Amino acid sequence: RFRSLEHGVTTQIDCETGMLQEIERLRQALRDIADPISAWRRDLAEGYVLDGAAAVRQSEQAETYRRMARVALGEPG
Repeated sequence: RFRSLEHGVTTQIDCETGMLQEIERLRQALRDIADPISAWRRDLAEGYVLDGAAAVRQSEQAETYRRMARVALGEPG
């Protein structure tokens, strides 16, 4: 836990909230890596349809998962 002398408890709560949000963001990234096709469907802009054959081919490529992991870690994809 982090506590600032200037902001006291507020900083501590903000830090804890930020950590919980980061944990949830990383958990979602793991779910997306585990099932990328569902993630791609979810993230499609309205009116677009996922090309199933292309999605399957993309999901068979190891680089797809490395890229998703790099993005989740905040590194260049």
